[in-house]
Amino acid sequence: MREEFRNEIYTIHNDDTAFFGLIKVANSYGFLEEVGYFYNLNNPRSTRQFYFSNKYINTAIHSLMATMKYYYIQSDNNVLEKNNVAYKFFIKKVNDYRNLLGNLTEGFDYINNVLDLYLNCTFFNDEQKSTIMNFKNEVCRVQKIKASL
Repeated sequence: MREEFRNEIYTIHNDDTAFFGLIKVANSYGFLEEVGYFYNLNNPRSTRQFYFSNKYINTAIHSLMATMKYYYIQSDNNVLEKNNVAYKFFIKKVNDYRNLLGNLTEGFDYINNVLDLYLNCTFFNDEQKSTIMNFKNEVCRVQKIKASL
């Protein structure tokens, strides 16, 4: 794993960080219909035990955004269409995290800056941009609530 990602924040969702690195350098890829692994929800040391905690959510969202920012910067002239599968995965993650944003407590400006990078990309269709914009609007809503407390 690259030095930039050898940090405590990437211990959560390190499989996502690895996925983006692999998809960037892959010549081809495929998908399997079968499930390759299962989460052990009864393991007290599993990060899944803390899925709804503020620390987990802050770390998971920041990790995703930092990975996506790095991925954007490292892409050749920001021509990102060739890795469409990575961006579908990003959109899926944005959808997954949207309902957890109420627990977000920090990093609002950073998250919005990364989302702006992707809102300006020409290869997302209107539905995908709408998903990103809805996520950004929710981040802004939560930020206002947290600031008023």
